[in-house]
Amino acid sequence: MLELGSGSGGVCTSILLFLQQQKRFVDCHSSLPSTLCLACDVNPHACRVTASTGLENGVSARMDVVQCDLLSSMVDRLTGSVDLFLFNPPYVPTPPEEVPTPSSFFAMGAEVDTLSDALPAAWAGGENGRQVIDRALPLLPKLLRKPMEHDVGGIAYWLLLKENDPKGVIKVAEGMGLRGCIVAQRTATNEKLCVVRFQWK
Repeated sequence: MLELGSGSGGVCTSILLFLQQQKRFVDCHSSLPSTLCLACDVNPHACRVTASTGLENGVSARMDVVQCDLLSSMVDRLTGSVDLFLFNPPYVPTPPEEVPTPSSFFAMGAEVDTLSDALPAAWAGGENGRQVIDRALPLLPKLLRKPMEHDVGGIAYWLLLKENDPKGVIKVAEGMGLRGCIVAQRTATNEKLCVVRFQWK
């Protein structure tokens, strides 16, 4: 399992806890593999909180937390190996200059002064909220595990905002050989959100 933009670590931790609970009902001699989660965030504060959330909930042994910008140099090593790809991107439409540059985090490293300095990386998405989303889209066909017999292969679930043009995002993914569909929609305060699932055609 891979989560980009892990933030608090709540999503990946919840899924690890759920899978751990399911495994208790499976015979101990089953070939069901243990789940490993790679949780990534460009924000060092988020990485520390993700690691703490995993530790407090007893799943840290199944979670590696890495500070990086969209996996950076790890993409080649992860090619075709991701079963579940989760992403809650910074999707709020903002002026492009409000989107923090990844280099600013790595230049400052752990010296990012306050949490408020780092917060824009969690929500500022540039024009139409698509700046980071469009950078991440090419990762889908690179990372998702290819289907095998009786197996759909890797699946991704991304949270998008209406202003991101989810159908347009799906169309881009389809041009990469994937199928996308909206599987859930909800209005939260003034945000019209949807979850998009991507998988191989």
